[in-house]
Amino acid sequence: MVVDDQDMVRLSLGVFLQTQEDMQLVAEASSGSEALHLCAVVCPDVVLVDLVMPEMDGATLIRRLRRHHPTTRCIVLTSTVEAPLIQAAQAAGAVDCVYKTASIDTIADAIRSACTN
Repeated sequence: MVVDDQDMVRLSLGVFLQTQEDMQLVAEASSGSEALHLCAVVCPDVVLVDLVMPEMDGATLIRRLRRHHPTTRCIVLTSTVEAPLIQAAQAAGAVDCVYKTASIDTIADAIRSACTN
């Protein structure tokens, strides 16, 4: 599942995930509240979470996802380099952090790693 308030990011990641034989895009959300609702419906294995979103930041979303869906793994997908935001997401339960500028292979490796750990 991909959670990002930017349409182009969600679309790009969705297209990429659909090309991977070992991955399936089960949902996209543009906000934290939408993500919480969808997780209850689709129960994703991994959620890519943007850190900086209106209404609910990524760390708060991760904390809530981990509370209600403890087997779901969360990966931060961000363009920010602000260490306190990343540290807050890790403290909330993120298993990895990948920058939006990372290669597709790096993002795929992070997803695969989250599924095996």
